Amino acid sequence: MKRNKKIILLPLLALLLAGCDFGSRQQSSDNTKGSTPIPGESSTVTSEGDESSVVTSEETPVTSDVTESSISIPSEDSTPTPDPDPSVEDADVLVLTSLLKLAQTDLSLVTSLDIGLDIDFTVDYREFDIDQNEAIVPSETIIGEGALVGGLKVADFNTEAPKAQANLLLDVALDDDDANPLLYADGELAAYYKEEWLYTLTDIAYSGPLAEMIFDESMSIPNGVEKLKTEIGPFDLDDFTSEDEMPDFSEIELAEILELWELILGTAVVEKVGENTAVTYEVEVDALIAVALLFVMEMDEELSEEEIDAFLDQIEELVHKLFALEHAIITFMINPNEELVGLKLDFDFALIVPDGDILIDEGFDPQDYPRTEVDLQLIAEISLGLNTPVTVEYPSDLETYIDDPIFD
Repeated sequence: MKRNKKIILLPLLALLLAGCDFGSRQQSSDNTKGSTPIPGESSTVTSEGDESSVVTSEETPVTSDVTESSISIPSEDSTPTPDPDPSVEDADVLVLTSLLKLAQTDLSLVTSLDIGLDIDFTVDYREFDIDQNEAIVPSETIIGEGALVGGLKVADFNTEAPKAQANLLLDVALDDDDANPLLYADGELAAYYKEEWLYTLTDIAYSGPLAEMIFDESMSIPNGVEKLKTEIGPFDLDDFTSEDEMPDFSEIELAEILELWELILGTAVVEKVGENTAVTYEVEVDALIAVALLFVMEMDEELSEEEIDAFLDQIEELVHKLFALEHAIITFMINPNEELVGLKLDFDFALIVPDGDILIDEGFDPQDYPRTEVDLQLIAEISLGLNTPVTVEYPSDLETYIDDPIFD
């Protein structure tokens, strides 16, 4: 991986809690392994001899009206009429509108939920410490790759008898610098909720010291197949929601958000993908410097222009010494109702984190310090379907699961 490219921190990721299928990988298993679905289509996870319940709803989550100056929560009968072919200038407004709609979704109006996840990554992780001769030497190395594919499906979401399934397929291989295995894991984790019972399946084969530390000590997951069940009682949506904790987006100034949004993410590329609109941003290192300027001005409005320039020069130099960005691409997929149904993150970066106290001056070199270096390439695709047709399918052998008080 090249280390001489631009870098960036990726802010606002905590807001991006939805996604779309951008080309899923097909999986198969006797325990409901499946491909990441495309929201809005009939969604089915296959398994042998399974029983299923299908819920289809035409309802949509609570939406919001957008004006030039603010975004407010409208009445339930509002009907969005988005531009069928949004321009680049409209793209930022479209993305922000979809994010705010998602954030203020009324869960009591959600009849079904369909989330898909597909992650591929490669990692090169290295730690450097000081030896007894005061020299900086490598102390730990982890190199490898992995894939995670999973999803969550819920039918009859807002009823007294919801049905749900979740599964995660994983295939991870990590070695040390001498190609000795540190963590090998391959298999499936799954859970099902049916008639007030929770069923859990683990079908994992793993080896290596890191695997034993994670699966045996931290998660208590057996090596091999285990099928357990426990009675957990009725599902109560109120346990997961609180009106007091819901953020108030009714008086958000869209113009102010747009200014910061465009500063951080730059210019969008817009294209139609079927009936949906894909809005893609490629983040650049200059965005980080611009955000740093905003923070400086916020901290002290009395700073002179020379002081601000000096600070930004220092930040820019430090950034280029500690970060290297090959690329950082974010794609939002938005449906005709201005709802976020997809998110794709594609980034390749290198990061150096010096350990302990460091002296940042013109001669600062992170190679002179104990440190952690990480090179990461990651593609994450998330799909989100609310009130779309969902099929929840259970394995045919649930009666063979062993009764065990999992949460005691």
